[in-house]
Amino acid sequence: MKKQNPITFSPARFVTPIGTAKWCHLGKPRTDERFGGTNYECTIVLDPKDDDTKKFIASIKKAGTELCKGIGKPYPDTRWIRDNDDGTISLSFKRPIRDGVDKPIPVLDTAKQPCKEPWGGDKIRVAFSLGLWKTAMGYGLKPYPNGVQVLERGGGVANVADAFPDLETSESATDIPF
Repeated sequence: MKKQNPITFSPARFVTPIGTAKWCHLGKPRTDERFGGTNYECTIVLDPKDDDTKKFIASIKKAGTELCKGIGKPYPDTRWIRDNDDGTISLSFKRPIRDGVDKPIPVLDTAKQPCKEPWGGDKIRVAFSLGLWKTAMGYGLKPYPNGVQVLERGGGVANVADAFPDLETSESATDIPF
């Protein structure tokens, strides 16, 4: 007997407006039980005053409302869209490793070729599908990421030692570079 999928996907596919990468774990998954186990994840920060962001959020709410109509429920609170203290909004995307299935979120550059994961400050877009999950415990909307596109590198460093190029030329291992 085939297992029934408890997720209904919107027929529309979504791509975020250009935003700033924050807290990306795409090359290697983040393992922390406090944050939902082992997940590939990415957070993008958007300006809610930007016209593209306004249209994007409206399209998500419209698609989510349509999905919820199918089960006779109102649009739910979404934990993956959060207001930040600085007036921006964050959208969080996660793809868990379940039952030993390891499917990283693909990362592409502007030529749509595989590249290294984004770092904080990089300009990115995220492609995703919007799904409505429903169980005996409740229901909700969740983004299911399909890929991340790195549009512009923001100067973040992959290795903290790269931030201190003078460490190798230091006269002594006890020298403090700051």
